[in-house]
Amino acid sequence: MRLNGGRDAAIVNPEGLAAEQSTQVCGQCHGQRLPKTNDMVREWIHAGPTFRAGQNLNDHVQPVWKHTPAPAQADENLFSLRFWADGTPRLSAYEYQGLLQSACYRDAELTCIDCHTVHGGDPVGQISDRNRGNQPCLRCHQDFRPESALVAHTRHPADSEGSRCYNCHMPDAVYGVMDIHRTHRIESPDAVRDAAAGRPNACLNCHLEATPKWVAAQLDQDPDAVVRLDGADAGLSEAAALLAGDPVQKAIIGYRAGQPGAQTGIERAWLVPYLLQSMADKYPSSRRFARDSLRQILSDFPDAAAAQPLLWKLDQFDFIAPVEQRMQTLDALHELWRSLDKSAWPTPAPATAVSAEYTLDETVRLALLELGGRQDKQISIGE
Repeated sequence: MRLNGGRDAAIVNPEGLAAEQSTQVCGQCHGQRLPKTNDMVREWIHAGPTFRAGQNLNDHVQPVWKHTPAPAQADENLFSLRFWADGTPRLSAYEYQGLLQSACYRDAELTCIDCHTVHGGDPVGQISDRNRGNQPCLRCHQDFRPESALVAHTRHPADSEGSRCYNCHMPDAVYGVMDIHRTHRIESPDAVRDAAAGRPNACLNCHLEATPKWVAAQLDQDPDAVVRLDGADAGLSEAAALLAGDPVQKAIIGYRAGQPGAQTGIERAWLVPYLLQSMADKYPSSRRFARDSLRQILSDFPDAAAAQPLLWKLDQFDFIAPVEQRMQTLDALHELWRSLDKSAWPTPAPATAVSAEYTLDETVRLALLELGGRQDKQISIGE
């Protein structure tokens, strides 16, 4: 039957639905789920999913959460490892679950299409140029529209990355498809919570040289209450997670090391010994992100001629090559790094555990690697 001037009445526009039903249209794909009943499993196999836009998704599926029981004979951690310790999704394809955990959804009925434009915007993320800024958030949080109010809130210049709502409230904290993505659990930074859950912290995503204790002090929390899940010293820089963290932590911090942050150019050179160590990690994802970020840091060096031999050798590093081949290239990179004249470089902050010669303190290095060895996990992304 065709109604409404020739339109198919079976086609549903999410913009015409209530917030819950609109969000569920996206959640049918962007939220890992299981059929509601065993009978539905059989129906899905023969005829496909039963949910149709406009219906109640909960009548058809059970969203996967940290404590969802794994299917019979599956690894008991099949689902739990897809979430940080506090239940926040840490893998892609769980955007729906993240939004459901957000006060912006629960209290203000924020929907996916308040930010994403299904038939417009950049194909990567389907977000318009307008919505890449603070506009979606300022529709509700109008108190921060004046520049002075925004700066007072963020403690960063109004036109800086530190004053972008997304960077603080939806930071990079999700891994998937060999890339790093924003979390869709919208919340405020919390040094104590994030350290206890082993999660990346929004402030430390940019201030990698800083420590969880420092963030706590900035957020008026008790620095002594900060305890890292991986057991590393909360007085060490966030780069410690490159060695001590679990696979997703390593991937995210490795990625963030190459992104614009609080430090630029030679100021980020202290990260090089951490990245070189990460390129020897057992996880290919760690090696790949470390390599790419090292390339970015070296490319930003003011002395391009000094960095060029390292960049040439780095191009020979294949993160999935046999271990002997990888280590041979890494040994050459270490040697080239040691040979650079660093006498005019800034002295790294004590919290980095990196010396004036830009080598990582051996005692700290071994201790972090030992902690990292306890974090070995095999994660099924389940996309």
